[in-house]
Amino acid sequence: MDLLDEETISFLTHEEKLEYYKAQSEVSKFAPKLSFDEGSKSEKEMLREAKAYEKMVRKKLAPFLKIALDRKNNSLKPTVASKLKAKLKIYLTALSAIIAFLFIKNVFF
Repeated sequence: MDLLDEETISFLTHEEKLEYYKAQSEVSKFAPKLSFDEGSKSEKEMLREAKAYEKMVRKKLAPFLKIALDRKNNSLKPTVASKLKAKLKIYLTALSAIIAFLFIKNVFF
């Protein structure tokens, strides 16, 4: 079971990756072996195992998901410099259009 994909895992530090893989192996050992051929387990017992497994996943793996996704989202947010660069491009385009209009107006009219 892999909660995080490789791209998301890449946002974790080396130590966090090691901790994540360790927690993942612990959780996978505990994973309930759900099988339809298994007649010895009651539905209630299987549901209890599934809930315990879900709780373990939330406790051990979810923090790594939160950390990685926060870092991923922060890396995707535009920086101040990129915002200024975009505004500068817009202003330069508008200024170029005005200069071209004035040049054409003065030359041809």
